[in-house]
Amino acid sequence: MLLPSARGPQRTGGGPGRSCSRFEPATVAWTWWRSPQGADHLLAAGSRRVTRLTVKGPDWSADRPAPDHTLSVERPARAAVQVETLLDNGTRISPPH
Repeated sequence: MLLPSARGPQRTGGGPGRSCSRFEPATVAWTWWRSPQGADHLLAAGSRRVTRLTVKGPDWSADRPAPDHTLSVERPARAAVQVETLLDNGTRISPPH
């Protein structure tokens, strides 16, 4: 993922599987990022078939169309979240664990 103000792409997670390959081309990933001003943002990005991104926290949620396959949500504090994406064929996927 290329984070704002980063000097280059950074690996923010990973796991076993074939996500983002010719076998499973649809994928989604997310990470927390702290702005230079100190605000926490949840950043999510998906592959080209992603049309909508949904993020759920303990007491908040965001469900938005994602024409550019990305989502940024400013939150007052980091928390456990669930991220899900809707593909152009109606399939829902989540990031690999």
